[in-house]
Amino acid sequence: MGALLSVFALALAAGCATAGSQGAGGSPACTSPGVSANEVRLGLLSPNTGPTAKQFVDLRSGVNARLDLENARGGVNGRKLVYDRADDTGSAEGNLTGARQLIENSHDFAVLEGSVAEQASADYLNKSGVPVTGVGGDPVWTRLPNMFTFGMFFSETEPPPSWGQFVKQHGGTKAAVLSLQFVPVTANFAKKESQSLTAAGIQIAYNEPVSVTGSDLRAVALAMKAKGVDVLTGGLSVDLFAKIVTAAREVGVPLKVILSVTGYEPALLQSYGPQLAGSYLAMITAPFEQNLPVHQAFLRAMADYAPEEQPANSQLSLDGWLIADMAIRGLQLAGSCPSRESFITNLRNVHNYDGGGLISPALDLGRFREPVRCNHFVQVNANGTGFQVQQPDPFCPAS
Repeated sequence: MGALLSVFALALAAGCATAGSQGAGGSPACTSPGVSANEVRLGLLSPNTGPTAKQFVDLRSGVNARLDLENARGGVNGRKLVYDRADDTGSAEGNLTGARQLIENSHDFAVLEGSVAEQASADYLNKSGVPVTGVGGDPVWTRLPNMFTFGMFFSETEPPPSWGQFVKQHGGTKAAVLSLQFVPVTANFAKKESQSLTAAGIQIAYNEPVSVTGSDLRAVALAMKAKGVDVLTGGLSVDLFAKIVTAAREVGVPLKVILSVTGYEPALLQSYGPQLAGSYLAMITAPFEQNLPVHQAFLRAMADYAPEEQPANSQLSLDGWLIADMAIRGLQLAGSCPSRESFITNLRNVHNYDGGGLISPALDLGRFREPVRCNHFVQVNANGTGFQVQQPDPFCPAS
């Protein structure tokens, strides 16, 4: 923890030893890593190979669209935004190696991260004073001041308040909270979700981890039925979650609430829609079904700069858009001669970040140790062909 305070140094001109001189493009020539007169180099750390690579393809499209849109507007202080890629393979070893590659070899100014292994490089990037923007998935995002996210459901100490209250309002009483065997991030997720449910008076009746290949899902469903389960939730992949929902229905588990935080992707309904019909999904950003002006702007940019991504209304593409947007905001605030320190300090002083209208209420980035307290909820319709917004405003329980 000793290195945490160093990134808050008030050094708006740090790294700008030659701030008085001009580069070829008219911008000040600075000495910060990755910053030249004409461009700022960022690093994208995500799995390009490995078991989780496929789900992050959409995220890169969103990053491309947001950065290309900003470059079309002239960049940030006249500098074009470009990035280097590092493949973290979705593993702890790959994540740390990829981070080192971006910082020590490519000398990138900041890191944009979408991974399931972000904890592995977190302390290294913090001690190096490197700003990181990312989706959030591990509570490390609420521990280190250099890491910025819009999407942290829970902190290291606090569960998400909205989930339990939502389940309670929809009649749930006994829950099965599932995680993947030998996948710690899903176990931690299930733990926090269980805490949220318990705080709302929901009993955790079944919480045995599930093996992707070794579990008899019918046996899991029968065990849930024997325990009186009427709520099914947890941190599973969409395909496995859909299979367990199907098994539960086949053996007659009387499910009142099926809740997931993954699966808000139109393409997934083509494969799993009928199995997930009636299930709820929690999210932090406003659903596309609301068709807000920011959604329209996002879709236009995707059509212009990432036309390969269809359908474009993908949550992961939107996540990529937002992590790039946060990086742009940080660079704008860091001044004409940006330093990593000024990026971190000034972005932490933003108390109303809303991603252009995607996040409501707006986030106080200075209170990074707290989870996001409000969620939007959508429900897969009865035919499994689309999503229905449960209420126009985000669900924000008092506690």
